[in-house]
Amino acid sequence: MKRYKEIIKKLGAVTLALAMTATMVPGQALAEESVPDGQQVQQDTQQETEQNAQQSGEEAVQSGDAQKSESDGEKTADAESTQTAEGDETDSQTGADADAAKDAAVPGTAAQNSISAEDATDGNVSDEGDQSSDGNTADDSSTDETTGKADVNKPVIESVELVQQGETLHEGDTVEVRVKAYDADSGIAEVRISMGESYETGYESVSLDVEYNEAEECYIGTYTLDHVGTGTVNITFLRVVDNYSNYADATLMDENSNEYLYWFNTKNEQNTIEPESVTFPENGELLTREDYGKFALKLSEADPGEYSGIRVSVQGEGENSDTVYLYYDWENNDYRDSGLPYYLAEDTYTVTAVTYPCLGEDLQILVDDMDKYSFQYQKDPEAPQEDTEAPVITSISLDKNGENVRAGDTVTVTIKAEDNVGLDTTQGSVYFNAVSDLDNSTIWVDLTYSEEQQAFTGTLEITEDTYPCEWYLGGIYIYDTSSNNASSGELLYDAPYYVQVYSGNTFVNPVYDVTYQFMELSEYGYWTEAETKDYKLERRQTLNEAGIELPQIEAKYKDLVFEGWTTYEGAAVTGDEPILNSTYATVYAKYDKVYCNVVYSYLASDATVGTTLGNINREVSMPFGSTVGDLKEVIEGQELPEQYEGLNFTAWELENTDDESLITMNRYYYADAVYDKTPVICNFSYLDNNGQWLSGTEDRRLLAVLDKDATYGDLQNWVEKYRPEGMSDKYQFEQWESTSMMGDADEPIGADLKVWWFNAKYEGKDAVVLTEYYYNTEGRGWSLGTDETFLMDEGSTFQDVLDTLNAQELPEMYEGLKFKEWNSYTSPDFAIVNGGHFTVSAQYENCLIRYMLDPICADIENQTEPLYDDTAEAVFCQVAEVGDTITLPGSFEGYDNVIYVGDLQAGDTYTVDGTYTFLGYTPEMEPGAEEPGTEPEEPGTTPEEPGTEPEEPGTTPEEPGTEPEEPGTTPEKPGTTPEKPPVEVPDDSVSTIVEMVQTTPEGQKVDVDMGEATVVPKEVLEAAQGRDVNVVLQMNGYTWTINGKDIAASNLQDINLEVTLNSNAIPSNTVKKLAGNNPVEQLSLTHNGDFGFRADLTINVGSDNAGKFGNLYYYDSDGRMVFMNAGTIREDGTVSLSFSHASDYVVVISDKQMSQANVPDDLQPVKDSGKDQTTDGNKTSGQGQNTGKGSVKTGDMSPVIPTVIVLILAAAVIAGVVVVKKRQK
Repeated sequence: MKRYKEIIKKLGAVTLALAMTATMVPGQALAEESVPDGQQVQQDTQQETEQNAQQSGEEAVQSGDAQKSESDGEKTADAESTQTAEGDETDSQTGADADAAKDAAVPGTAAQNSISAEDATDGNVSDEGDQSSDGNTADDSSTDETTGKADVNKPVIESVELVQQGETLHEGDTVEVRVKAYDADSGIAEVRISMGESYETGYESVSLDVEYNEAEECYIGTYTLDHVGTGTVNITFLRVVDNYSNYADATLMDENSNEYLYWFNTKNEQNTIEPESVTFPENGELLTREDYGKFALKLSEADPGEYSGIRVSVQGEGENSDTVYLYYDWENNDYRDSGLPYYLAEDTYTVTAVTYPCLGEDLQILVDDMDKYSFQYQKDPEAPQEDTEAPVITSISLDKNGENVRAGDTVTVTIKAEDNVGLDTTQGSVYFNAVSDLDNSTIWVDLTYSEEQQAFTGTLEITEDTYPCEWYLGGIYIYDTSSNNASSGELLYDAPYYVQVYSGNTFVNPVYDVTYQFMELSEYGYWTEAETKDYKLERRQTLNEAGIELPQIEAKYKDLVFEGWTTYEGAAVTGDEPILNSTYATVYAKYDKVYCNVVYSYLASDATVGTTLGNINREVSMPFGSTVGDLKEVIEGQELPEQYEGLNFTAWELENTDDESLITMNRYYYADAVYDKTPVICNFSYLDNNGQWLSGTEDRRLLAVLDKDATYGDLQNWVEKYRPEGMSDKYQFEQWESTSMMGDADEPIGADLKVWWFNAKYEGKDAVVLTEYYYNTEGRGWSLGTDETFLMDEGSTFQDVLDTLNAQELPEMYEGLKFKEWNSYTSPDFAIVNGGHFTVSAQYENCLIRYMLDPICADIENQTEPLYDDTAEAVFCQVAEVGDTITLPGSFEGYDNVIYVGDLQAGDTYTVDGTYTFLGYTPEMEPGAEEPGTEPEEPGTTPEEPGTEPEEPGTTPEEPGTEPEEPGTTPEKPGTTPEKPPVEVPDDSVSTIVEMVQTTPEGQKVDVDMGEATVVPKEVLEAAQGRDVNVVLQMNGYTWTINGKDIAASNLQDINLEVTLNSNAIPSNTVKKLAGNNPVEQLSLTHNGDFGFRADLTINVGSDNAGKFGNLYYYDSDGRMVFMNAGTIREDGTVSLSFSHASDYVVVISDKQMSQANVPDDLQPVKDSGKDQTTDGNKTSGQGQNTGKGSVKTGDMSPVIPTVIVLILAAAVIAGVVVVKKRQK
């Protein structure tokens, strides 16, 4: 264990060993230059004395960055044996190292530490011009004696050249990198270069030897290739450091392609080696922690030990895997392990590979019959119980905490700790981090233990070389006798222990960009942005110290009174909070009270469905700062609306809540009725005697009443006794399977009310239900769907289901249609599950043109109910081929003077590009009219009888489906007509709108009445792009709002933002599954694909829904539903929702905000399908409203400023009027 403590203590030594330094160029003199932007250099000695200690801060140390630099050779790793480039120390740490480094990590720091392994190998470096300017230094810096000013400027990298760029190199070749760089202030101290193989072959990297070449006037790094495989090697890290530890990193990756700029290939024809002998554990030999040298391998080599570090990969029977390392043993003249991996899990392992790491493909050491080498690892059962409890730090102090210090001062740190067994008092250390972005931004301090003080103490010495900035305590390493390290992360979270170091009169303090977004409750009760303020503040400065006052507002929601500002968690924001880094902070208005909603659920009896869950919703007002515990006291007074027979109500219980958490404004809380017993509503699905799968609803629902302390095992036992009447006996029933994850058999069910679904499982079989969509003999039925049940063998795929379906006789379809195949969005390789429900649609080689007549079409825009195939009064059809030209009939038998919905009317021609349905009506059409029956007027077509409802019982009417008939055809959308030319804005109107957008001050809006036009000109978008101006487009029954800052595309085009409301483009069974009994509004966008910007669409869903949520779901290309965002419905019935992509959508209106979690499993998006599953990336607040910075602000009722009226002419007719209005947003 001692060796692991030493490894942890020496974190960072690898950095020094592997970074080959270059000598300083002679003659580079110190020169005073301006301080980089973003820093504040203080040179006022009086101000120095006014720096008061402040006990808070916020910085962090990334795991593995706490690198302790020591000159003493025993703390420097051997670069030849590790072959690790600078910055790769994280990869080479043991598990103990990583854990210790994690304990030291503090969230929230800016990037300011030494380059990490990720930086070095992944190319996460930037050009010298892109460096942050938080100040640079290290513990070896010094001060200009003539000016009293430290060097705070970065060196400059002028050029980088890889001499062997793009070449193919072999073992023994030399790589050469040339760097031209300078530092005008203090000169170059060192140049460090690392190169590593591409990730396809591994993660090996090496460092180059760098020296300054006087003749070439540049730094030259060289490395002679040794042990290389075939692959590609990239320059992954190049840093130039000056004598004050200011550094510049070269740009090594192309910002567009994300490919490395400097690379070469390696080639090795001989990539294997045969060992002379192999001695590994065999046949599951038992090994313990005390076993050493169990893995031995002998190679024939001229230079013994050159392969030290051989890797033996082992794989456990479970998911465990690890690596055993072999190093050269001079006593036995072979390679042996020095013990099993420290964190090896108990398991049985088999050797899977033996390799030696190379740049490029690793060298393979050929071991015959590798799978015979296996071992079982277990901990010694007789060993004493291992102490895994870490010490606890009880106090931390700095004798000069928060003070100004200078060269010659010392800072004493004192740490007290305690442990359940005993502290290791022989070692301990802490490190201080510089606030500035430095090459070596860490100073380590060793701790010694004082028996007298019962504490660890250490001294930070401030020297002339200590960079003039804030240094804060970043990490503590104190161990117990079992090498457990004390955790210090939470104690150091706000960097409360620090000193401010002055060098002469100089102190470098970062200046941070700080943004406060102030949120208030709107008159509708959702959080909206009141204002956003940007500030520039020095580190540890407060708003109040900067003379900045927090805004005061008037409450808009109900009878609330504004009292101040808080964080989201409820902590007060007063302006006295010290700024510790660049911040974007969202703060919320504090009011005298909070409103919330409590939804009470209880057991109720229903004459139709039997036992169900009843719900009541109550609004609750409580004082600001109330907790869930306070709310529990309030709900105790709620009366139970209905007493369920046989159960005694005892209390209300809130679901999943913490008594200490604060009540948040307008949040919904859910309380379940608790009874003297445990009731569970159980729904059963099974195969009936007719071979049909019956779903678990209504008469297939039972209430299980179990004992109060019942477990899930008790529930399963109760369920297994149930056998419904009419259940099929053709197949051997095995058990009832829960469709949801139940707890363990001995886990209590709990008090909250539960509804469970169970599927019948038949021995060796899985039941699946297939809904088949096709056109029946009357041209109806696409939206109806026919359910058919298949009992498949266990382990079947969806392809097996399709094969079974294809083997059956086709159902009767419309005469003349040429059936092609059954199509489904479900992957053929999808493994079916018992009770699964899938859909297939008939694909045809030709097209069906339908004419659907019904009185509802006479006023279709004002209809709230969709038009279904089976409810339409008449359907006439004709079969056509793609490319045929047809003439729309003006009459059918019993129906004369047909009027069609849309622009195309009787006598107009239409070119067929896919199956399509025309909607129409006659002036005389009334319910109960005489049955039509004449043929269409188109020559060569066959009249069809109007369709009737399908005879098959149990089917559910659906809206016309959107699944395409065949690739390249267009799905039908009832209520629309074939695509017509969109109405555009005339050029003269465009120029007027552009001028208004360009001249409107930021923070205001431009209202545009589009009339009949739906195409937004790209010139308008380009005029608004990047400006905080809302362009509000008032169209026919809906409004689009676009903020210029949300326009992201670089290649903008004219875009048609036409919206079809009540489009019914999504199958009704899909909508029903998603929405349940909630009302819905379907809408479709004419444009196809992404907008290139984000826009808010405002539609009216009815004032009777005021206060509810409109939840937007996207119908993706797989027929699945994707949650986009939600908005609160205003008093006038309008709701605003965010879009960035055009498709078919449904708005579900509900009492609470929904999410993706509300989508049933069979409607969840298909993962990794490779199909378009674009979603709107805009986030919404907890109340479902857009609150992000720069988001579109809708619902503005502020006064109108000057107005310009422009007539829009389209196709030589007046299409509408554009009214451009400037208004404050």
